[in-house]
Amino acid sequence: MANSFDLDGRGPNDRQLLVGGLVVLLVLGVISTALLVKSTGRLDPFVRVVADLVNVGDGLPQRSDVKYHGVLVGTVDSVTPAADGNPNYVHINLDPHYARSIPANVTARVVPSNVFAVSSVQLVDNGDGPPIRAGAHIPEDTELPTVLFQTTISKLRDILAATGRGREDKTIGILAAINEATEDRRTELLAAGAQLDRLIDDVDAIVATGPDSTTVSALTDAAVGLQQTTPELFDALQKAVQPMQVLVEQRAQLDTLVNGGIHTMNTTHTALNNHTDRMVKISSELTPVVGNLADTSRHWVPAFVKLNELSDKFFDEVWMHDRDIGNMRVNLSFTPTYTYTRADCPQYGELKGPSCYTAPLVPVRPPLPDTLLPQNYQPPKDLAPPPGTVLGENGNLVAVGPPLVNPYPNLADPNPPLPPGVSPSPPVPGSANPALEPTPQPPVIQSPPAPVAPKPWDPPAPPAGPVAPQPSGPLPAEAAPAPVITPAQPAPAITPAQPAAFGGNVGPVGSRQERNQLSVITGQPATTATQLLLGPVARGTTVSLDQEAR
Repeated sequence: MANSFDLDGRGPNDRQLLVGGLVVLLVLGVISTALLVKSTGRLDPFVRVVADLVNVGDGLPQRSDVKYHGVLVGTVDSVTPAADGNPNYVHINLDPHYARSIPANVTARVVPSNVFAVSSVQLVDNGDGPPIRAGAHIPEDTELPTVLFQTTISKLRDILAATGRGREDKTIGILAAINEATEDRRTELLAAGAQLDRLIDDVDAIVATGPDSTTVSALTDAAVGLQQTTPELFDALQKAVQPMQVLVEQRAQLDTLVNGGIHTMNTTHTALNNHTDRMVKISSELTPVVGNLADTSRHWVPAFVKLNELSDKFFDEVWMHDRDIGNMRVNLSFTPTYTYTRADCPQYGELKGPSCYTAPLVPVRPPLPDTLLPQNYQPPKDLAPPPGTVLGENGNLVAVGPPLVNPYPNLADPNPPLPPGVSPSPPVPGSANPALEPTPQPPVIQSPPAPVAPKPWDPPAPPAGPVAPQPSGPLPAEAAPAPVITPAQPAPAITPAQPAAFGGNVGPVGSRQERNQLSVITGQPATTATQLLLGPVARGTTVSLDQEAR
């Protein structure tokens, strides 16, 4: 059967061509995989060992050299970084031809292999022993030469890092700075070198290594003798040195403090210079404030005295020192709520609101149907937002236009007529209804003037007679005019007071008007106790001022 490429009927068919192509691809894939694995060295008969190194220098890249007596005996396969206090594990592949001559007691260290400081692993010979085997762990070399060499390399690396500069560094280098500092100073440098050489020779002569006494030992003996003779002198010297020692130890903090102070002063100076006109304006506008404080200076001493007494009383009677908390008995009075009636409708001259015709005459609490109870409420399916609003993305209403306003409201009274004997309710006290009478302000109690010390040139005051003891606090006759309580006036015929309402000008219970009228009666600000005791007696009466107190 002919295939799709050869129509003369000769050669293999399509299936044979497909199978042959797959076989060729499979063979090519196997050969490529084998070559790739071969390139990684996994097919080579290496002797794989592990070196436990704490110090790996700048790092060991893959396929780094591993040398023994200067001969390349293997390469680094990979490095496992140190973790949990363990050293770095360097996986090494050794050539089997050289591994037979490497003893098992060798140690490893990291050294630079060329002038470019490329790191390599060097195996240090520690004597004869059996040949190393696969899977062996090579410890790190800790001999003195290795430690000194690694210390030198580390210091050299630090020096190079300190002297090196980045590409973005615009400063000059150390060598350029030395060149600038020593240029045209040959004579001074030679003189300084000669003086330094002479100083070193003198110090070398003083610090001798022989058994004979030297100048330093003589100075030491003299200091010991002086300390034994006058120990107070050394104690004083030590105490004198301690402040300087503390100053040297805290030099960084002192520099920071001084720099911070300088920065603060500069910032303050700049701020004052930038706001000079404002400072002048503030100073000029403070003049009436200072004058007002000076005019009322007689009230400051009594105010602070009362504050001090209040603070002492708080800590003596309220604060519990053993438990570090406060404990105070407090009387709370709650003002009852009111339902607005037709008497509280909005009025502006002759203009009245719709509620002046449709609001109930007495407080009415409409019954709440069962469907409006919280547990029974079901929102309707066709519920639409109010006119002029739309439902936003977060579920809140968003205003998009003016609300719906009915220009012709229905002013017919929908309320049933009041039963006989029930009068319409008066306006709620304390509101802005123009039908309410203005509430008189309570008397203001001024603090007594502070005592003033007599001047030496003033004549002595005549002796005062015996004074009867007075009760503490201002008397009602001294604080305000004497009030007179008269029977309540009858309510107007238009809005007679109903039994549940209050008469006169004292009330309702717990209101600000009641507290104001009780303050007028007692001559001092009414407290909760005054409302509880005097309120039931004065409620329903009319309070007025009859005559001035004498």
